[in-house]
Amino acid sequence: MSDQRRPLIVLTGGGTAGHVSPALALAERLSDRFELVFAGSPYGPEKGLALAAGLPFVPVIAAGLARKGLLARGRALAVTGWGLAQAAAHLRRLRPAAVVGTGGYVSGPVGWAAGQLRVPLYLLEPDARLGVANRLLAGKARRLFLGFPDMQDALPEALRRKSIGTGLPVRQAIGRMDSALARRRLGMAADKPVLLVFGGSLGAQALNQLAEKLVASGLGEDVQLIWATGRRYRAQVHTGSLPGRMVVPYLDDMAGAMAAADLALTRSGAGTVAELAQAGLPALLVPSPNVSDDQQMENARRVAGGGGALVVEEAALADPDTLVRIVTLLHDRTALAAMSRAIRQAVPADAAQRIADILAEDLLEVAP
Repeated sequence: MSDQRRPLIVLTGGGTAGHVSPALALAERLSDRFELVFAGSPYGPEKGLALAAGLPFVPVIAAGLARKGLLARGRALAVTGWGLAQAAAHLRRLRPAAVVGTGGYVSGPVGWAAGQLRVPLYLLEPDARLGVANRLLAGKARRLFLGFPDMQDALPEALRRKSIGTGLPVRQAIGRMDSALARRRLGMAADKPVLLVFGGSLGAQALNQLAEKLVASGLGEDVQLIWATGRRYRAQVHTGSLPGRMVVPYLDDMAGAMAAADLALTRSGAGTVAELAQAGLPALLVPSPNVSDDQQMENARRVAGGGGALVVEEAALADPDTLVRIVTLLHDRTALAAMSRAIRQAVPADAAQRIADILAEDLLEVAP
């Protein structure tokens, strides 16, 4: 690909859609100036998402190194070593102008190979704390883009100098659809509140259980529901779709679902938080207790601190008062309007365009 007229950028990140979505949002703003290739695990969600977005895909295997037990760590090191060899081979063949990593296990070997081959490396940290891969790679990066700008204050001086508080790239469709149109398309009435429940790309059993309780309790009889169970959990959910109640394994049209909803009950992954902010959708955030470094709790606290969301610990979902709080809030239009205004301020707007412009300024001047 070295004879292409436009310089090539390799995007990498994965493991969850939260690491892939920012890369795809960035691709929307880069595609008119750069050739793009996505490097990711062939076993994660990134392959399907990248190909669906029209991006060429190259496979790189990876595993998390922060594993318990010598045997598990040994296997992870072996997988990562093989992934590093794959990544280096891809970069030698593609000869990119830069690599842009958005976090997740796979960005580790691709970013490390970029450093070894002296390919300019740019990193995006979606969460309010540096993830494992970005901590290992940050010293090699030319620039470090931050989803939460105020985390600059907690960085060492060397990283602070190269960091830019851009916010997190979000797909352009989020926040642009008319609410009334979205409700009509989803079969939701205009005069009843809508609760959107989803547990990220993988689903969340605890949120599904609460949604089933809401349906069974009768508390939400006048509440409409858009509920994404997660593909792995759909068979365990006994609630079906009815008029005003949409129950699906996965939401292909998240932009429409967010436009139709009055309130979201969801995890607090960085990508989810950024999309909620762009959509102006108030939220009850339930941080996953299974995420390293308690990143989701930190994300949730940043948003809740500005008034755009409420934090609910997973253990509190078993409390019957939680259902009452949700239904009460859904009928409090004044509170929801105030939360909507606040959550729009939680993260900077138009991060994708800002990052794309920085990359163009850095790379197009020196590209052959």
